[in-house]
Amino acid sequence: EIHEARVSIKKQRSGGKKEGKFDVTIMITTSQHTPLIYKSLGFDIGEVLEDLSQKLLRNLSKRAKQRSKTSIRKMGLPVF
Repeated sequence: EIHEARVSIKKQRSGGKKEGKFDVTIMITTSQHTPLIYKSLGFDIGEVLEDLSQKLLRNLSKRAKQRSKTSIRKMGLPVF
């Protein structure tokens, strides 16, 4: 369950050049875990965002696989 998601994009200029690096930070706040924070730096903002989205999907898929164990509370009660 996601409570809040933030994306922060900052442009860093190097010297007098017009081109610069993009510093992208993603923070996702959930109800059960500490905030998930992902950071990346690059020249092409599209590639940076694609890299961060792949990291996020990889992490969330790992969590979904870990939760495959059935809970005792969700099991049906025995019928007598």
